[in-house]
Amino acid sequence: MKSTIFVLSVALAMTGCQEKANEPTSVSEPAAIVEPAASPATTPAAAMLPANEAPVLVCFLDEIDGVASQPMTEVATGAMTKFRGWIGYLNGQGISPEVFELKLVSEAQTYAFKQAAGGLRQDVADSQAKPGLLNAGYEFIQAMSGVAPGTYEINMSTKNNGVESSCTTGKLITVK
Repeated sequence: MKSTIFVLSVALAMTGCQEKANEPTSVSEPAAIVEPAASPATTPAAAMLPANEAPVLVCFLDEIDGVASQPMTEVATGAMTKFRGWIGYLNGQGISPEVFELKLVSEAQTYAFKQAAGGLRQDVADSQAKPGLLNAGYEFIQAMSGVAPGTYEINMSTKNNGVESSCTTGKLITVK
């Protein structure tokens, strides 16, 4: 009787371990507000641009709300809007910033949302032949509450070695 209970206990324990091994290791929905722990001042030295080198920052917006980004996308005022893409420096072997700002820019005003990069993007590292862009991805949900109705250019900026760089995605978003 004791051996039967022991065998069942071991079998149940092994089954539980196997199920955990098959669970995903990351959450598919990112947090709406991301507060990165690191600042440009704490960026590892290997990821810093040399002081005498002009930064070449590139950014892409792949999707808005799970749909391939279009030249112009409409969202409702107050909507929770999901952005996905990548941002990185093409200098040297490529550099993935830890922190960046997504900016909505119009003639009347600019909104800046601080976000964290660091998402795995093997496709970007391969297509650009820059292994340093492996963690250039971002995916986040941003509340559009507080953003006045209007049409905005979607730009991004980040700092490296104390130098701010910006890039344009070539995309527009209209908040209605």
